[in-house]
Amino acid sequence: MRTILKRSGLLLVCVLAATTTGAGTSSIHRGLRRMVGFTIVSSDSIQEVFESRQHDKYIKLLSGAVFKADLMILDPLPASDVIVFAKRLPESLRRQYPNIPEALQYEYRLLIDDEVHEVTPVP
Repeated sequence: MRTILKRSGLLLVCVLAATTTGAGTSSIHRGLRRMVGFTIVSSDSIQEVFESRQHDKYIKLLSGAVFKADLMILDPLPASDVIVFAKRLPESLRRQYPNIPEALQYEYRLLIDDEVHEVTPVP
């Protein structure tokens, strides 16, 4: 009887691990599908994550780059790996707003801990 309980407990742990891994993989796949046209522009690590008084979250990378996170619920750990993606805004928008600073002429995404986050660079 104990052997059966141990085996069923081990089976349950394996199923939970497989289900959890599958859920994370599915989440990253959804995020990556929305990134058609983006290019990897750098790879870095997080130096710190901090909040402003208005509760906006900011991510500072070891390179010194700072991004405002539009929607981030959990704070990633310092030293987490980050992949920075960028995609240039359409030509029509750049012509419509010719004085936009170079850094803001791109959409940015950060891949942190298998989650894609929309961010805005902070000058």
